[in-house]
Amino acid sequence: MSLAAKQVAFVTGANGVTGQYLVSQLAREPKWSRIIATSRHPPYNLPQSARVTFHKYDLNKDVDTVMEALEAMGATRVTHFFHMAYIHHDSFEKQYEYNVPFFENILTAVETLNGDTLQRVVLQTGAKHYGQAYKAPPRQPITEDLGRLGLDGPPNFYYPQEDFMFELQKGKRWTWSVTRPFLISGVSAGSGQSFTCTAAIYFTIQKALDEPAVFPVPTDGDNCYAKRQDFSSASNIAAFTSYLATHAGGANQAYNIVDNDASETTFADLWEYMGSYFGVSVTTRPGFDLARDIEDKLKAGVWGQIVDRYGGDKDACERFATWRFFAWAMGNAPWGSHVSMDKAGREIGWTVQWDTRQDIKRVFDTMRKEGIIPTI
Repeated sequence: MSLAAKQVAFVTGANGVTGQYLVSQLAREPKWSRIIATSRHPPYNLPQSARVTFHKYDLNKDVDTVMEALEAMGATRVTHFFHMAYIHHDSFEKQYEYNVPFFENILTAVETLNGDTLQRVVLQTGAKHYGQAYKAPPRQPITEDLGRLGLDGPPNFYYPQEDFMFELQKGKRWTWSVTRPFLISGVSAGSGQSFTCTAAIYFTIQKALDEPAVFPVPTDGDNCYAKRQDFSSASNIAAFTSYLATHAGGANQAYNIVDNDASETTFADLWEYMGSYFGVSVTTRPGFDLARDIEDKLKAGVWGQIVDRYGGDKDACERFATWRFFAWAMGNAPWGSHVSMDKAGREIGWTVQWDTRQDIKRVFDTMRKEGIIPTI
């Protein structure tokens, strides 16, 4: 059951890996009469549609300043607010400090200006809800009813963001939905959250140097390379987010969103697939410091030499790669990541099984076509 047609969407974090895919998804759907997108930097690829407007703003401000910005960009008569924005910092304490008031002030401004029209607020969080920044879940598959497993760890900004939204919504006509993607794959410049963008540059470097791509198996990670690892392709997240936002059954509910690939992918499957795409042999090495290895190569000027010889974007490593995040994601491999999509299927009829390998191929193909990485 869908809500009323001809909706007005307001999307924050439009330059992020999920934000820009969401804007593109909404632009393909005629039910959205206006799509207002904003971020601190322009998206890498903004849809060419008269219904889409982008506004470059820093909304990490007080409520009054945010309201002025929203009025200036025409974010009025909004029916659906999608908060895809995230201020990154390596410190969990700083993440908390930045992202809690950031969301609170934007949501307050959106509701104040659009109280008569607002229907749904969609907040994207992620796997840290289940404590996966620092520990394994107590059981798998990971289901939404596991709850807030990160309460005993470092500060987690997801929880106060949710609590503020829950409290503000009480007695109001609008409803909320929360999405929880896991390891994200997509093309995005400067967001720091796409595993696959970094992988593309890494495999290109290893191809040019005629070296294997090393998966840094943690020393305590017996068999982790072969454990199930669900990815969240940004294109799949975007399709699900739009579907959820206008589905009455998704009101005031939180959902996991992963590809749910029918082949039940493992890190070994995906690492070996990436190797075959680039023509690079792959291997594992316990305790290998991949981030340090790459940093040493980049300091030696390897990427510049590759671009001079084969082509590509000389700034690709700064714009598209996040080596510490890349290595960190693989460092969590001992836990595996088998994520259940049963709740979405049961409650809102979402039964999509996304082909993770094909989506990775699209990311790599796009990066080659756009001249970000060369074909070697």
